[in-house]
Amino acid sequence: MITIKKLTAEDVDALIEIARESWKWTYRDIYSNEFIESWISEKYSKEKILNEIIRSLSNFDIIFLGALVNSALTGFIELKIIADKAELLRLYLKPEYTRRGIGKLLLSEAEKIMN
Repeated sequence: MITIKKLTAEDVDALIEIARESWKWTYRDIYSNEFIESWISEKYSKEKILNEIIRSLSNFDIIFLGALVNSALTGFIELKIIADKAELLRLYLKPEYTRRGIGKLLLSEAEKIMN
């Protein structure tokens, strides 16, 4: 069963791990592991992600949602809202959960929140 929820501070570590797994899988033939680890450390620092999640919970200019399969976080989406438009900032899934419609569900739920 897939559940979509707003992310909270409790989801930070799982989110960072999903980003890491996704980057290593997607870009394995393009970037070295060292580069990916450096990128994740910089762009997905616990402090940065926590601040973005907190902002999304108290503000409507960021939508940050997670997909759970059997209560485990398996993917997430982040959108920045500008007027009546959204910019997709991130959409990541654990590699083993791709091609199951989870990304589509995350995007659909984010669209509902926008409307």
